[in-house]
Amino acid sequence: MPQAAPQRSWTRHAASAAVLCALVALSGCTDGSCSAYSTFCPISNSISSSLSARTYFLGATISGLESSGLVLMVNAVAVSVAAGATTQGLASLLPSGTRYSVAVQTQPTGQTCTVAGGTGMIRSANVANVVVTCSDQGYAFGGSISGLNGSGLVLANGTDTLAVSSGATSFTMPTPVAYTSSYGITVQTQPAVLACAVSNGTGTMPAGVACGCRRQHRLHDAHTGGLRQPLG
Repeated sequence: MPQAAPQRSWTRHAASAAVLCALVALSGCTDGSCSAYSTFCPISNSISSSLSARTYFLGATISGLESSGLVLMVNAVAVSVAAGATTQGLASLLPSGTRYSVAVQTQPTGQTCTVAGGTGMIRSANVANVVVTCSDQGYAFGGSISGLNGSGLVLANGTDTLAVSSGATSFTMPTPVAYTSSYGITVQTQPAVLACAVSNGTGTMPAGVACGCRRQHRLHDAHTGGLRQPLG
C-alpha cells in the first residue's frame, strides 16, 4: 500500500507527457524548433512529418452543362469537362496551405458557364465547394430577305413579331433564341402587292432562315369583269 501513491504520480506524469508529445506533433514543428523535445518526445517529429505529408483533393459541382467544349483553368492547368457532367475532379495531392484558382478558359458550344467559389486555400481538408453553373446562350435570330420592294411585311416567331421595312435585305427578330431551342417563323402580314414566303422557317437554333418576296400580278378577267391575282 505505501507504493500506491508514487505509482499514481508516475502514471499522471506519463499521461501528461503523452499529451505534450501529441501537442508537439500536431503543431507541425518540422523545422527544428521543437528539438528541445526530441529526447522527451522521440516520436513527435515522425508524427509531425506524417501529418505534413497529407494531401487533399479539389473538386467541383457542375450544373446545366449540356454541350461539349468546356475547359476550366485550375492553377494554370487546363481541365476538360465532359458534356452532361455533374461533378468534376480538378486537382489532387494538394498539401495544406496550397492556394487554388479556378476559372473558365473555354466556354462550351452554345452555352455560357460561370464559376463560384473559384479561389481559396487548402486547409487540411478536401475542397468540393467550387460551383460551375452553365446556361444556354441567347442567339440573335434572323435571316435574309429578297425582293422586298414594298411596305407592310410582318414576320412572326410565335408571339415575337417584326415589321420589316421596304428594301430590307436581312432581318433580326427582337427576341434572341437560346441555343438548341426551337423556332417557327411565319409571314404574319403580307406586304402590299407582294407575296412573301419563308424557307427553313422551323427548326432549332442555330438557324439560317430566308424570306423571298415577289410581286403579285393583277390580271383583268374579261368574262367576269373582276380581278384575279395569280403569282407571277
